[in-house]
Amino acid sequence: MASVALVMAVFILSGGMICEAKFSLEDIADGSEELLDMSLEYSENTPYWPTIEKKKQNFILEPTMTGHNDGFGYYYHATIFSSSDHGGTHVDALNHVNKNPINKDIDTTPLTQYFGKAFVVDISHKCSINPDYQLSVADLHLYETKHGRIPNDSVLFVYSGWGVKVMNKTAFWGSADYFNISTLHYPGVSHEAAEWLVQNRPIKLIGVETGSIDHGQGGLRLPTHATFLTNRINVIETVQNLHLLPPKGAFVFGLPMKIKGASGAPIRLVAVGWKKGNLRRRGGQHTGNISS
Repeated sequence: MASVALVMAVFILSGGMICEAKFSLEDIADGSEELLDMSLEYSENTPYWPTIEKKKQNFILEPTMTGHNDGFGYYYHATIFSSSDHGGTHVDALNHVNKNPINKDIDTTPLTQYFGKAFVVDISHKCSINPDYQLSVADLHLYETKHGRIPNDSVLFVYSGWGVKVMNKTAFWGSADYFNISTLHYPGVSHEAAEWLVQNRPIKLIGVETGSIDHGQGGLRLPTHATFLTNRINVIETVQNLHLLPPKGAFVFGLPMKIKGASGAPIRLVAVGWKKGNLRRRGGQHTGNISS
């Protein structure tokens, strides 16, 4: 039986030759094409927006029943969890922050929104110097000079280097007093860059390693959130393992939890073709599983 093609990714070999890497569903199923897990595990240490954590609406897992069933001869374990819809690796629905009231909950977003070719803009060096740095239009122009035009309807990631800080909340939020929103320091995407993308490179999905796509010192103004979501570009935050993705050549897909009426949801995000396309590995350590 002929294999079912999933995606075709384009990448450049070290000799400068352009090749096409084809992946099939069978390649993924049998493990010959390795998946990259880009989602953070949920636990009591998972970062949530500080006001959510302060209200104790972050992730809680409790056992409901654990033990051996003597009557039927098996061991049984079940748990119950509760959580805000904005914490860990999660996607924002269009109704989360919008310039207009909109009835677009997370369960109404087409699943095709979370599938596409991945493009990664690396601003990690600038963020290591200035934790309040924001992706600029100039950064996008520089990326395209090196790697070509960002296609419409693609998936764009911003690599800031913040993923390695995710299990240290003081470092992740850039403040020892992170319940005080005015003290937060972490990078983001500038409003100008968001507007430029909307008008010139209408992507369908954008992801960042930080807990918010608006930079820490932006407070609750959230202009970048509003720009993307108003223009039907969903936002994924607290993305993991971006240091392993190449600038282009990988393909990503994700499935958010289907929660009726929610303004966001946890998403299991994975990449394929990341090894073949990755000509230049970035520093850092992954925080999730390489494959699952």
